[in-house]
Amino acid sequence: MNSVASPQSADSANLPINKKAKAVQKRLATENTVEAIQQKRSAAIYLRVSSEMQVDGFSIEAQKIACLKYAREQGYEVTNSHIYIDEAYSAKNEERPNFKRMIMAAHAAEFAMIIIHKMDRFERNFKAMRNTLEDLANIGVHVFSI
Repeated sequence: MNSVASPQSADSANLPINKKAKAVQKRLATENTVEAIQQKRSAAIYLRVSSEMQVDGFSIEAQKIACLKYAREQGYEVTNSHIYIDEAYSAKNEERPNFKRMIMAAHAAEFAMIIIHKMDRFERNFKAMRNTLEDLANIGVHVFSI
């Protein structure tokens, strides 16, 4: 008796995964990452000053104290390696080195939240801010301004 192979048996492993299946896989991977990050309860702090802001009471040290206090009150752990400081950089400048490092660390699932003193410390360009916040939300990282 000859058996006839079903069309899916031999070749199914070689068929490309359709776009919908890839999207589901990506979402599941993201959900697993988000869950793992949130369970860690670790946060990053982003601090930035432009030279004139230091005079107005928003020094790096003042921002750091306030952000660390908030993190502690909310039960988040902040390690020294997750404190990102850009001194004398405008928030309009897309080439802030420690901001870029922080975003890369967020994508590496190193923390669940970024704490900032004020939203203008994070970004001044509305479109860039929206894009960055959306990107971070998609990987499960929240940004909180105190």
